[in-house]
This record gives sequence, structure tokens and C-alpha cells, in this order.
Amino acid sequence: MSPLLRWMGRIAMALGVLIMAAGLLMALLTYAEMIQGALADPLAESAAGDAEPERAAADRMLQWAIVGGSGLPLSIVGFIIARIARKNARRRKMIG
Repeated sequence: MSPLLRWMGRIAMALGVLIMAAGLLMALLTYAEMIQGALADPLAESAAGDAEPERAAADRMLQWAIVGGSGLPLSIVGFIIARIARKNARRRKMIG
């Protein structure tokens, strides 16, 4: 049971890290789009009709940060499961 539990922990931890990385990457891409738009139109003449494009970009960045943050508990739980499985394996090795 211990190797299975250890692999389940590693998979959960890896999945959590992937979710966090995806959220961070998408937030950074949204930031890069905002910067690119500012460099393409420094005076924001084309955004005269838009209601603050920076506000919309900030909202999208926050949404992606929340998505990335949702991977943290999964990663922590996976780490704890893998750690418990490793301790149990060591204990069984010492006993038997």
C-alpha cells in the first residue's frame, strides 16, 4: 500500500504544481498583453471608448492568480501524503 500511497501523493503534488504554474503563466501572459498594448499605443488613443483596459486586465490577472492559488492546497496535501507514505515505509523497513 505504501508505494501506491507514495505515488498518489506525488501525483497530487505534481498536479497542484502544474495548476499553480498554469495560473501564474496565464497571469503573466495577461500582463504581457497589457504592456504590449501600452507600447503599441502609448497615448491610449484607441482605448478612448473602452472603460479602462488596465482594470479589465487586472481582473483577468486576479482570476488567473486565484486559479493558480487553488493548486496550492492540492500540492500541500500531496506532499503530506507522500511524506506519510515514506515514513511508513521506513518504519516497516526498520521493524521487519
